[in-house]
Amino acid sequence: RTWMTSEHAYQAAKFTDMMAIKEIHAATSAHMALKTAQKYQSRIRASWTEAEKLRVMEDILRHKLAQHPYVRKQLLQSGDAELIEDAPKDAFWGRGPDWQGQNNLGKLWMKLRAELQAQS
Repeated sequence: RTWMTSEHAYQAAKFTDMMAIKEIHAATSAHMALKTAQKYQSRIRASWTEAEKLRVMEDILRHKLAQHPYVRKQLLQSGDAELIEDAPKDAFWGRGPDWQGQNNLGKLWMKLRAELQAQS
């Protein structure tokens, strides 16, 4: 399936409920995809663990890099800089409110960057 944004794909991956997936797919923006997923929060699949979140996001980022040369170029140009998701409200994907967050999105981008650098 083709998704408007990676946010759409990520939010839809939380569900097996086809109604929720179709509504997320039809959302007109990444923000609306998130809001739609929140509306169906009680239907998130039981297997939506932290490990699954990371697996799904890594897959989405790999697809993004394969489809968008500009994103790949920008990632490589970041060199060896630490990449931090500036998300003060999200301690799982970003830095969190106290800068003590897990920064999992930044870590995934750095992992993929290292793989790209090794291929060059």
